[in-house]
Amino acid sequence: QSDSVASDSAASKPVANNAMGNTEQFIGNKNSQVFHRSTCSGLPSEKNRVLFDTREKAVAEVYRPCPSCRP
Repeated sequence: QSDSVASDSAASKPVANNAMGNTEQFIGNKNSQVFHRSTCSGLPSEKNRVLFDTREKAVAEVYRPCPSCRP
């Protein structure tokens, strides 16, 4: 796994500011390769989550933005 991805257990923990001072977290689905805003109603189950600090890191890992929450 890339170092841009947090551990699965971090999914329920608060997020610290990332390098850009932003606290937004992006959550990817391991199965569909789609990433979401943390507030999206279509989040995957805990076991299928991959966490990203930035949108750019999710895209670099070849995840697609969710069409609902448009991260």
